[in-house]
Amino acid sequence: LSGAEKVALIGQGLGGLAARFMVEGLGGAEFLYRLVMLGTPNRGSLTFYLFFPFKAARQMLPRSTFLENLAGAYLETWGEEGPPYWSICTPLDAAVVPWTGCLLKGAENLRLGWPCTHMGMVRSRAVAALLSTLLEGEADREECRRAEEDQAALRDLNRVLEEDPLNDAALLRRAKTLMKWGYFTAALRDLRRLAKLRPDLPETYILAGRAYRNKIQYDDNPLYNQAIRNYSRAISLEPGSAEAYFERGVCYALLNAWTEAVDDWDRALILNRDYYPAYLARGLARKKKGDMSGAEEDFREVLRINPGDRDASRFLSELSG
Repeated sequence: LSGAEKVALIGQGLGGLAARFMVEGLGGAEFLYRLVMLGTPNRGSLTFYLFFPFKAARQMLPRSTFLENLAGAYLETWGEEGPPYWSICTPLDAAVVPWTGCLLKGAENLRLGWPCTHMGMVRSRAVAALLSTLLEGEADREECRRAEEDQAALRDLNRVLEEDPLNDAALLRRAKTLMKWGYFTAALRDLRRLAKLRPDLPETYILAGRAYRNKIQYDDNPLYNQAIRNYSRAISLEPGSAEAYFERGVCYALLNAWTEAVDDWDRALILNRDYYPAYLARGLARKKKGDMSGAEEDFREVLRINPGDRDASRFLSELSG
């Protein structure tokens, strides 16, 4: 449909096995660019004995007929040549027991260097960043190395805070690290403690706003209004913060309050004329309202400040096309 000669596939759990079956059993290998599997039981999982009455569960048991046939098709398809497969696994995967059942001989097997569950692999921004690297064809283990360094830093910060729970610098650093890897609930706990210790620190509320904007509740609704309240608190403490105005504008836009959003982005640009994310956001708002000349002007400002910005280049191309 897209005209591409090859496609990249991502599959989690059974989805990874379904992708392999398409490639190895149905002749899809010639169309495959890369397959990335997340927590896929390539060698089966003991967990599925609990769901034995279901056919799909029986197919994912160790030494099942399905997996044995798939292993044969794998060898027939790829032989001695290494397949363009990446299998990403985590020791905390309760769906694949033992977790080494994810490992596939001949593929690139990556063990995550930070705590992550089976479902966490589709929610973690760290995994999303890793997937982006893999699919761009520049895969290496640098992302895992950085994650291991951050995990060591977290252990150190945990020890510091056990000894001194009122260490505001350690709380701030731990919250930033937790947010980096998508653990927004844990980060918010630290930020609430920090707000009690340092109620006059604008950065606390900017980070909390960002955490609320990205945090998903059980009803799948991000907490945009709570994010807005935190950004407003940051603005009251630091009226000259272009970042706080920009971030609050993003939340207004996500609530379809475009007038308030554009007003905040205008204020951000008054405070910092080179704050190009505000130009990009305002350009999208203008494009949405049908103001194509205003949108083009904003996108060109983005490229003036940040010439390599792909989004601005793409939007300009769409406007000219």
